[in-house]
Amino acid sequence: LLVLTIGLGLGSLNRLTVVNEAAAELRENWLPGTRYVGQIAEAVTRFRQLEGAHVLAQTPADKQREEQTLARVAADIDTAWRAYEATIIDAEDRRLTDTAIAAWRQSRGYQDRLFAASRSGDPQAAALYAGEMRAASGRLRQALQAVADYNLQGGNQAAARADAVHDAARIAIVAGMTVAALLAALLAATLTIGVARPVNAAAALMGRVAKGELDIEVPHRDRRDEIGAMSRALDELRLTALRA
Repeated sequence: LLVLTIGLGLGSLNRLTVVNEAAAELRENWLPGTRYVGQIAEAVTRFRQLEGAHVLAQTPADKQREEQTLARVAADIDTAWRAYEATIIDAEDRRLTDTAIAAWRQSRGYQDRLFAASRSGDPQAAALYAGEMRAASGRLRQALQAVADYNLQGGNQAAARADAVHDAARIAIVAGMTVAALLAALLAATLTIGVARPVNAAAALMGRVAKGELDIEVPHRDRRDEIGAMSRALDELRLTALRA
């Protein structure tokens, strides 16, 4: 029983460690990563809108304001990427992130051309925005979606591992408790048959000897334990009484 109890305890600690690791993975990687990717996607959409607003702005002052806002949004995106990179957990995550960052840099790389054409009132600004920049923005959105999907998949897998370990631990604990109960019942039966009954029988024989019933058979004299010692002592007492 002691060995079984220790085994159940150690097994439960091991399972608890696995569950804690999965929970930490969710807490420190997948959930923050999903949040950062969402922030980046939202900011990228805002960035794209501001680029269009720059093309539509009528005055240099308006265009200057749009450029300043674009710079702030771009800085926010870069900050979010750095925060996301701290959550990267494996090589595939790293690959998808590098692809998305490269797509972001490529999309942003059109900015100088767009600003120059937009400031001069060149119709090519609208063509650039609706053509090459639109395609680059689409590639960026696809890359961001791939990163988001990977985080969702990783979070689901971590949760599934925790659930599987929990279910296995529950089954193991129930099975261990069942075995422990059976062993306890077996031990109780063994003690009853091997100890309690012989002791009760010896007590009854002592009462008969005390009453003068000496022509009796004392069992268990050949046992090599306390029961045997007590039986031999009782038999010696009986024989002594017979010789008296």
